[in-house]
Amino acid sequence: MPGSGLTEASHMPLPPPLLARMTVEAARQLGAPRFDLIGLSIGGALAQQVTLQYRDRVARLVLAGTCSGFSMMPHDWSEDSLLATMNPFLAVLNDLMSDMTGPHLNELVAPAPAAMAAQFASFAGWSSLPFLPFVQTPTLVLAGARDRLVAPSNALQLATFMPNAEHRILPDAGHLFPFTEPERTASHIARFFETAPVAETVSV
Repeated sequence: MPGSGLTEASHMPLPPPLLARMTVEAARQLGAPRFDLIGLSIGGALAQQVTLQYRDRVARLVLAGTCSGFSMMPHDWSEDSLLATMNPFLAVLNDLMSDMTGPHLNELVAPAPAAMAAQFASFAGWSSLPFLPFVQTPTLVLAGARDRLVAPSNALQLATFMPNAEHRILPDAGHLFPFTEPERTASHIARFFETAPVAETVSV
């Protein structure tokens, strides 16, 4: 989305259909009219929008640490590890901070706070649940077992609503598991790509 990586940030939140159009146009300019798509966190929300809107373009879909939008599954705040903490949200922050330290983030370009706020505002009130049953694209949904930002139960929710989806939970992995657990993440994706048929091109 605008503001990610080295891309220019937008001055206002952009609607998900427009963001999906920008994504497909960027892929076309890179010589990929049809592609496999991987979306992490809020990027997974955009990946769902792209797959519905341009399902003739997405061959296979991988969703990581993401959810269905405002219809996401909440965390169980009665968890023992959170009850042991005076402030449950501090536990979330601590887990996130532990994921955001280490050499795996040396090359990561973090978006500016304003750009990140615009990205989240773009998906305020958005939900993928009504359209997920119509997404026929082969899909792998991945989640970290100790993700305090997006509960791992959301992987099951997404996979249940999508007719050609499977889900995997990575033990002892947090929200940024593609960065902190690259080998395990890659092995799941590689096995999925080996077995998942490429979706047929359909007219939309």
